[in-house]
Amino acid sequence: MRDHPDGAELLQAARALLRDTLLPALPAEHRHAALMVANAMGIAERQLRAGDAPALAEWRSLRTLLGLDDPESPSPPPADGEMEAALVGLNDVLVQRIRAGAADPGQPLHAALRHHLELVALQRLAESNPKALPAQD
Repeated sequence: MRDHPDGAELLQAARALLRDTLLPALPAEHRHAALMVANAMGIAERQLRAGDAPALAEWRSLRTLLGLDDPESPSPPPADGEMEAALVGLNDVLVQRIRAGAADPGQPLHAALRHHLELVALQRLAESNPKALPAQD
């Protein structure tokens, strides 16, 4: 177990200090740069909090979309450090199928691809700009 504050909490506190205390004291010509730093810190904090969940969700979605898993016995996720390469490989297969017309309107992959792309876009938006997410009911 890690001590508290953890990395995400440290980033959150440092970002708040930067935004609330340091930013108002900076000359106007440096405020934009400080806001960019604060934004980067926010993204890093959200990525730390999310952990591997977004990559795992994308991996599972791609495997389902591409018909590579039997729903009764899904494949185990890639080992630590191998997820990025696995996602690149799966996205390459998806691109090949899209180029071959398998995701064109009327094709079976079309609706499932839209669902997958929405999932990935919302995950990325949750990290980069959560305020832009659609309101949750």
